[in-house]
Amino acid sequence: MLTEAEKEILVLIYEGLSSRQIGNRLSRSEHTVKSHVRNIMQKWNVTTRVQIIRTGIHYGLIR
Repeated sequence: MLTEAEKEILVLIYEGLSSRQIGNRLSRSEHTVKSHVRNIMQKWNVTTRVQIIRTGIHYGLIR
């Protein structure tokens, strides 16, 4: 379903971090983080970070 990088970013989205903050935390560019977020949105057919979080909870990937 999600790659390990996408799962890692999912958790940080849940923690409320911005793409820039996630990039800094993971030593990745903000652009790379945004690409992963877009990939998650496409895979799950959602359009917002709130929907990402709700879907992640639904699938048991975050608590």
